[in-house]
Amino acid sequence: MGDQKIRVYTFLEPAILTRLDELAASKGVSRSEAVRIAIDELITRAGSEGEGDITTAGQEITTLEGEVQHLQEMIKAKDSEILHLRGLTLDLRSLADNLACRMPALPPSQEEAKRKGWSWRFWRRS
Repeated sequence: MGDQKIRVYTFLEPAILTRLDELAASKGVSRSEAVRIAIDELITRAGSEGEGDITTAGQEITTLEGEVQHLQEMIKAKDSEILHLRGLTLDLRSLADNLACRMPALPPSQEEAKRKGWSWRFWRRS
């Protein structure tokens, strides 16, 4: 574009405009020039930060891949633990069933004995 300049319009909050005017006055430039300088600095900063983006992105990907591998190993370990616990649960259920078959029936509660007309002390009909 060369020396050709294009006008850009924007809306600012009053507090930001006041701060911009104060900054422009302290630098001895117009509001328009202060905005142009700010935009130039923003673009320059973005360009210099962008140079390391590929290297940084590669490092982040490597880090994330390591984290994913670690999490996958943790999931495998948890799956193995879950299978083990399921086996133990089945064993415990089997033991409980065996015990239940061997235990005599419990006597009825006092309320149940009264409903049936039994003497709750001797478990027989009155």
